[in-house]
Amino acid sequence: MWGKIKEIWVDGEKYVIREPETPEEHRELMDVEVKIWGGEGYSETVPYHVTLSLKEVGGLVLGIYDSLGKAIGVSICFPAVIEGKLALYAHMLGFLKEYRYKGLGFEVKKVQIEYARSLGIDLILWTYDPLLTANAWFNIVKLGAIFRKYSPNHYGRMGISYNIGVDSDRVWAEWYINSKRVKQRMEGRLKPKDLSYFLSLGARYALKSNSVRGGFKIPGKPQLGLESRLVIIEVPPNFVEMQMKDLDLANNWRLKSREVFMHYLSRGYVGFEFIRHEDSYYYVLWKERLSEILKGAYP
Repeated sequence: MWGKIKEIWVDGEKYVIREPETPEEHRELMDVEVKIWGGEGYSETVPYHVTLSLKEVGGLVLGIYDSLGKAIGVSICFPAVIEGKLALYAHMLGFLKEYRYKGLGFEVKKVQIEYARSLGIDLILWTYDPLLTANAWFNIVKLGAIFRKYSPNHYGRMGISYNIGVDSDRVWAEWYINSKRVKQRMEGRLKPKDLSYFLSLGARYALKSNSVRGGFKIPGKPQLGLESRLVIIEVPPNFVEMQMKDLDLANNWRLKSREVFMHYLSRGYVGFEFIRHEDSYYYVLWKERLSEILKGAYP
C-alpha cells in the first residue's frame, strides 16, 4: 500500500494519482481498462477483487483521476522475485485515448520508482509489444529501460485492440531505476543518436523493409549471420492499423521480427536504443555488458 496522493498539473489541468479507496473504485478501474484495451466484456481486465487484494498485500494499484474525480488511467504493479532477487513487476499502465501523450505516464512511472525504493527495490520490469513504436520510444528513450528477453505469444491470442489476429509477442523491459543510464534518460541528457551514426560504426541491418504494399512497409529477409556488435532491426510505424487492413502482412512482420530478436538476444545482444529516421523506426541492439550500458556507456 502506497498511502499517498500526488497532484500534478498538465496543460493547466489538475490530475490526481492515488490508490482506489473502495471496491466501487476498484470496479471503476476495470471499466477504464475496457475502454483502453477493449476485449469482450471484462475478459481482458484484471478483476476488481484481485486489484483490491494486491493493494492490501504489497502491490501498487493506482488510479489516475481528472479534476472532477473521473478515472482516466490505471496502473497495476506488484512485487516479484526475479532470479532470487526482489523486483517490482509493472503489469499494466494505460490511459483513455484523449489523455495520452500528455506526460501523465511519465509521472506515474516516477511514482513507481518512489514505491520501489521504499521497498529497497532497484529493478522494475514489465512486458510490451516490440512492434508498438510509441511504447518502444517511451520505454527506451524516455525512461531508459533495456531488454534482453523475448517471449513469443506471451499471453496467447488476445482480444485487446492492439493484438488483433496476431500473436501476443512481448519483450521484457528491465528498468534499473538507480542506474546512471536511467537518470540521464529521464532527465533528457542521454539522447538517441541518429541512424547514420550507428551505420558509421559498422552497424548492420538484421531486418529491413524492402518494398511497400497498400501504404505498409514489407519486411525483407532476416539476416541472422551478422557479426557486428551493433545490429539494427526495423519495425513498422503503424502496426495496429496494419492488423486491421492487412493481417497477413502484420503476421509477416511479427514472425520475421520475432526471428531476429530471439536470434540476437540469445547471443548476448541488448536492446538499448530506439530511433526514428524519416518515416521509419529502428531498434539498435548492442553486444555489450549490461553493467557498462547501465553506467551510461554508448557506442
